Amino acid sequence: MRVAKGITHVLKEWFIAFARSKDILARQIESVEENVESWDVIVKEKARTRFVLIRPSLEVWDDILPRLNGDHVTLVVLNTSKNLDAVIVKWAELVKHQKFVIAFANPYSLTDKQWQVYPATHDRITERRVLRKGLEVMAANVERYTEA
Repeated sequence: MRVAKGITHVLKEWFIAFARSKDILARQIESVEENVESWDVIVKEKARTRFVLIRPSLEVWDDILPRLNGDHVTLVVLNTSKNLDAVIVKWAELVKHQKFVIAFANPYSLTDKQWQVYPATHDRITERRVLRKGLEVMAANVERYTEA
């Protein structure tokens, strides 16, 4: 999959705006920092710190998997079939990380802009034999990202 230049920046800006908008009432965010300690975004909240990786395409996991060390990690990816396939291939590894969430996003979607899956939680409440179907149903709420 070839990803349009600049989409990483668009995803980062979208994620920061999304995180801030979700926090309007709770007011838990103390700071949002970009490009710190090899993280794309760090969201410092009153009760926790969220470390965010922005990866439009999941062709390589080498810089992602080693970071899933118990911290609250959010991986933001484009809502594409290839990214969904990549997550399913790595599912057995991803479910080992309790505080890990993947946000599949399409900032240009006319419907919802994102959907999320917590692999560890999802794996406990659903059967693996229907994993693909369940994730595809969730993904259908957001338009698939395609290059213009």
